[in-house]
Amino acid sequence: MKTLRIPIPIVLLLAAVGGWFYLAQNEAEAPPTTAHVRVGTVEVTVLASGTMEAKQLVSVGARVSGQIETLAVALGDEVEKGDLIAQIDSQDQQNAVLTAKANLANIKAQIAAKNASLVKAKRTLDRQIKLVTSDYVSKEDLEAAQAEVDVYKAELDALAAQQDSVEVTVSAAQIALDRTKITAPISGTVGETRESW
Repeated sequence: MKTLRIPIPIVLLLAAVGGWFYLAQNEAEAPPTTAHVRVGTVEVTVLASGTMEAKQLVSVGARVSGQIETLAVALGDEVEKGDLIAQIDSQDQQNAVLTAKANLANIKAQIAAKNASLVKAKRTLDRQIKLVTSDYVSKEDLEAAQAEVDVYKAELDALAAQQDSVEVTVSAAQIALDRTKITAPISGTVGETRESW
């Protein structure tokens, strides 16, 4: 009788494979994990390190010089567009507005006086025209009356130009006064500047 010789490593391999099949078939499957359905908020917390920067930076400054009387906000305050941030001492600008308005009122008074003088001169001229046809006044008197009307008209034109100039001065003084109030150009949070003073 012949003996069958099988090398030991092959026998061990076959035994291991057979044992694995045997155990895999007998192993019970674990039941799936279940949970009741419910409505809720899902929150995810992320830890990160780094530097946060604003989406938009807006520098706020004054267009007039002076001492700050009021600082209406502090670092970190929330502001709405148009909110007062600071108030600069505005006494000089207020005085400039008052002076310019007084000059404008003076020019208007001069214009009113010249208009009254012009009306009087026109009436005199009209009388001179009627009287010259009857030879009651000389031609020189008529020319003098006409010249007086022309002078008043020229003076009114000069005063009108002065009025335009003073109105520009009033407007500029008012703008300077308005600029003593520093307001927020946009809504946001007050932060510090990166620029050095």
